[in-house]
Amino acid sequence: MHIVTHLQILVWCSRSGFTVELIHRDSPKSPLYDPNSTPSSRIRAAAERSRYRAVYFHDAIRKARLSSAAPPVDDANNFYSEITPNTFEYLMSFYLGTPANKVLAIADTGSDLIWVQCVPCNECYTQSAPLFDPQSSSTYKTIPCNTISCSLLPQSSCSSSSQCDYQYGYGDKSIVEGYLSAETIGFDSTGGRPVQIPTILFGCTHTSNGTFDKNDAGLVGLGGGKLSLIRQLGSTIGNKFSYCLPLSTETSATSQLNFGTNAVVSGSNVITTPLISGSPDTFYFLSLEHISVAGKTVAVGKPMQEKESAQGNIIIDSGTTLTLIDDNTLKSVESNVKSSISLPQVQDPNGVFNLCFDVSGTGASTQFPEITFQFSGGASVVLQLPNAFVEVGQNILCLAMISSGATADSINIFEMAHSSYSFAISLFMLLIATPLPILVWCSSSGFSVELIHRDSPKSPLYDPDSTPSSRIRAAAERSRSRAIYFRDAIRKARLSSSALPMDDANNFYSEITPNTFEYLMSFYLGTPSNKVLAIADTGSDLIWVQCVPCKECYTQSAPLFDPQSSSTYKTIPCNTDSCSLLPQSSCGSSSQCDYQYGYGDKSIVEGYLSTETIAFDSTGGRPVQIPTILFGCTHQSNGAFDKNDAGLIGLGGGKLSLIRQLGSTIGSKFSYCLPSSTETSATSQLNFGSNAVVSSSNAVTTPLIFGSPDTFYFLSLEHISVAGKTVTVGNPIHAKESTQGNIIIDSGTTLTLIDDNTLQAVESHVKSSISLSQVNDPNGVFNLCFDVSGTEASAQFPDITFQFSGGASVVLQQPNAFVEAGQNIVCLAMISSGATADSINIFDMTRSSYYFTIFLFILSAATHLPNLVWCSSGGFSVELIHRDSPKSPLYDPNSTPSSRIRAAAERSRSRAIYFRDAILKAHTSSSSLPMDDDSNFYSEITSNTYEYLMSFYLGTPANKILAIADTGSDLIWVQCVPCKECYPQSAPLFNPQSSSSYKTIACNTDSCSILPQSSCDSSSQCYYQYGYGDKSIVEGILSTETIGFDSTGGRPVQIPTTLFGCTHQSNGTFDKNDAGLVGLGGKLSLIRQLGSTIGSKFSYCLPSSTQTTATSQLNFGSNAIVSGSNAVTTPLISGSPDTFYFLSLEHISVAGKTITVGKPMHAKASTQGNIIVDSGTTFTLIDDNTLQSLESNINSSINLPQVKDPNDVFNLCFDVSGTGASTQFPEITFQFSGGASVVLQQPNAFVEAGQNILCLAIISSGSIADSINIFGNIAQQNFHIGYDLASMQLTFAPTNCATI
Repeated sequence: MHIVTHLQILVWCSRSGFTVELIHRDSPKSPLYDPNSTPSSRIRAAAERSRYRAVYFHDAIRKARLSSAAPPVDDANNFYSEITPNTFEYLMSFYLGTPANKVLAIADTGSDLIWVQCVPCNECYTQSAPLFDPQSSSTYKTIPCNTISCSLLPQSSCSSSSQCDYQYGYGDKSIVEGYLSAETIGFDSTGGRPVQIPTILFGCTHTSNGTFDKNDAGLVGLGGGKLSLIRQLGSTIGNKFSYCLPLSTETSATSQLNFGTNAVVSGSNVITTPLISGSPDTFYFLSLEHISVAGKTVAVGKPMQEKESAQGNIIIDSGTTLTLIDDNTLKSVESNVKSSISLPQVQDPNGVFNLCFDVSGTGASTQFPEITFQFSGGASVVLQLPNAFVEVGQNILCLAMISSGATADSINIFEMAHSSYSFAISLFMLLIATPLPILVWCSSSGFSVELIHRDSPKSPLYDPDSTPSSRIRAAAERSRSRAIYFRDAIRKARLSSSALPMDDANNFYSEITPNTFEYLMSFYLGTPSNKVLAIADTGSDLIWVQCVPCKECYTQSAPLFDPQSSSTYKTIPCNTDSCSLLPQSSCGSSSQCDYQYGYGDKSIVEGYLSTETIAFDSTGGRPVQIPTILFGCTHQSNGAFDKNDAGLIGLGGGKLSLIRQLGSTIGSKFSYCLPSSTETSATSQLNFGSNAVVSSSNAVTTPLIFGSPDTFYFLSLEHISVAGKTVTVGNPIHAKESTQGNIIIDSGTTLTLIDDNTLQAVESHVKSSISLSQVNDPNGVFNLCFDVSGTEASAQFPDITFQFSGGASVVLQQPNAFVEAGQNIVCLAMISSGATADSINIFDMTRSSYYFTIFLFILSAATHLPNLVWCSSGGFSVELIHRDSPKSPLYDPNSTPSSRIRAAAERSRSRAIYFRDAILKAHTSSSSLPMDDDSNFYSEITSNTYEYLMSFYLGTPANKILAIADTGSDLIWVQCVPCKECYPQSAPLFNPQSSSSYKTIACNTDSCSILPQSSCDSSSQCYYQYGYGDKSIVEGILSTETIGFDSTGGRPVQIPTTLFGCTHQSNGTFDKNDAGLVGLGGKLSLIRQLGSTIGSKFSYCLPSSTQTTATSQLNFGSNAIVSGSNAVTTPLISGSPDTFYFLSLEHISVAGKTITVGKPMHAKASTQGNIIVDSGTTFTLIDDNTLQSLESNINSSINLPQVKDPNDVFNLCFDVSGTGASTQFPEITFQFSGGASVVLQQPNAFVEAGQNILCLAIISSGSIADSINIFGNIAQQNFHIGYDLASMQLTFAPTNCATI
């Protein structure tokens, strides 16, 4: 089974949901049902289980806080106890394996690992249901012990067969032991649609003992830990699950466990509370603020699990029947309950509960008060009589809470398993369903909302009496204020503010300078909804509105928002992660998160950070609701705000902005398209999600640069050109570091601002290219203005090009670069931001026709890492050409099979030496080695040892290049002009000066640091030098360029801003037909650079070398998915260097005889794989001892005459001149970890070395101590081989590669 994603995907659409049935242990449907049990006996048993459960939680939390590195693995007390046996409450059925076996197991929110008992099960507890037999399932795979999956276990060890052993111990010394494995799990969904989930991690238990019940067939962990079903399903169910538990008296009612969209909880009575991160992460911690009984409040003690302030103080659990709280809190609750009920007290006949009442009197039940659990975030969970009291005997009701012990050693548990929890679980469901705000509509779609310019007739700020001149003056003033805000914010972000007092408004991060905004947008806030018209600002983060009560607030025309009138409003506590996102915050008297934002003119807004439902009227006609959005409810403000400023929506890059909060639900994409300011009737739109995707033949892209503060969108402006004359851009205040962008793109600034020197140079070039009369600006704003009263005067204005990094040339036509400042007066619409050293450059997006310009911004925002011009969710394929193919420039029509064999063997051995040396270097510190020693450099390939070529296009305009395609290399490189002392190359060299999209990389950048060795050249460019085993070298400049491919799907593919090496010096044994190399392994490789745009997937299918007319393909993205009933999967093992693809080869078998594989030099570390899979090596290489055993077993299974290899390459050859001789050759199976059996038929394992001579195509890599094992490309032929780097899986599927 091919693994498409590291977290498993559902066979049905992952954007949907499904529901499975939950069975209470005391239900008639349960195998534990006892028809002779009484309510009293069930109560006693439930109390005992609840106490055991508390002990388990207590011990697990303690252990999580203590170091357990030293205890030996054979001590059961050291292992993380998943549950105390037989304390569970609910069961669920599922299917395991292929074909499917039905299993009835415990469903437990306090556990992680899914486990069942498996055949063989020695010393196991007796189980009624049949044990699971992994050998009978075609989809069962064991997990190796040196994998990431194995490391997720709290304790693990290695078995003799290198499988991942687990052992879980419980409080009563019960244990389960077995192998961590992967298997297909299925569910009968209540929606009638069966659900299958491939490759779920689970424990196959082979040893167990203790107090388990014969009806315990296994366990499904639903906790928060990494191995739980919930965490493994992850994004495929939107990280959501829920359940709704009926009253325990309703024995015929069905409980349901819901996943994905089925788990979304909504309604007017829904409340939400944060889940608190705790240790261990298995448990779901909440923060219980207090308990109230009939209006009297009881403070909650601080139990042992809340010794750290950030820890929740109560666990919510489906596996505990009764609620447990510490002694002191319980006594106070009992006292308040007792004082509010005028019924006779009686003893509990079961000896479980402290407080019981005689309810034999008429209407007695009406006297019981509501008990409210007040959780953080304003979540009041009201427990009615059936939730808080339990019937323990005839006419006896008791308070269903028991003690968890003294406060200092207690564990509080909020039980979800007793009585009617439709309301209580609604709290839990919404909490799990929406840890981050989600959209009510499908998140894969998009929506758009209207933007209103402040000077538009639709705006409340519209002044019909304003003139173009007055608007220009106001815009200039706002632009300059905006620049000061940006400058100060950047300065503050670079200074430590930890010592500054909270009451100084200057210390706070200024979101905007009041009244400098440009666009408004409307939205709805609260339930019921209130329409708000607010500022839309890309230079701000926090969303805020003025709220009731608002003391000392600026006057606002629109009604203030009243949070008390909204059922969905919640305040955020001050010690939460959400509160910590604020640049400055404090604790209010009620422990709410207080914020205070100050502005440059001493204006401030203060209030509470809160959550609320926000909604938009989408231009698509579909209303959009977003629950639980963080926003600021402002209760105090003053300063220069306008009465029409009702609030603000931050669209910046900071964590509290609308964009960042929506995140993956809109694909982290937004865009806008601003019409010309003269087009007053035109509508602007703010687009989200799929609506924000920008594509066009004239679209250009530039990277967004990470800067400080992260609110602002920084770009890298390389130069400005006017009528072909280039102006260098000064290095402003915010670009003192070379990795910092030097200009901010902003929707809230009207005019473009650049530093004095750059502006003067631009004005000079503009002036020299226009033969019109200069005039003064009547508004006193602009330096350079012209009289355009003459006929065709406007035709004289030159284009001004802003050249951004990544080859993005943004051409400003007259309406974008010039503004009408008065009758027949047109001025250059750029103003000074000050001296270079103290300036802030801003690229304005608000003036004139920015349809083209905004394409730049949109595409950049949508794709921070280089993306494909076509849809990144698709795939593409390119042709691979074998070096000996007639299509190859290296093809020699005079070569013979024997000569090709000899050459391939030589290349394979050279390749092994390269791998060996690279691994040795990766394990040796080279920090002290001099830069000029060729031996120090990381050898990408040994010259001329490659096997496959691929063609691609480089630059703009495009140059076609035929280069090596190599899974054992990372850097993409070509030879470039000028190339001094270079090896001769048949094809023309690449000329970077002729490409408009070529850019060099600076030497102190993150990109440069990825190189294994680099230095700075005289112009501060990133210089690389790669050395090879034969002293061949390539040297040059690390650069970026646009790369393109002819896709076999007929759709050309372009990848902008790809890192590659522009080689300017080389020497050695390179072939004249080697035009460069495309690395397919390591951080600088094509694969890793494409990353998520291809889902980190690529594949190839190599036809037999005898099929000379067949075409090979290199597939990317969705085209690279390998599937089929005969596909097998093995983990890719992380190794050093990360360029190579390591696997774990467990053994080789021939005709049923198994051969142990030696441990080569590169697998000395237990976590290292022991074989490299490589497309650039022809033959498979294994160590001497393993090869000798393999040859011996093959020799004994073939009764053909042995002959010498005429080429002196292979050890074992046979005479196949006899009739039917070829049928005698056995299959050779390479058994990789994860249960992947790769069966090599004769064409994969044997090669024709001469007429009627077949030889074993496996050669020696040397002695074990010095060997390197390689799975070569002959063995890979006619397998579709898929690499999934997201899941670190490699899939083999036997395929006729000539037909795909």
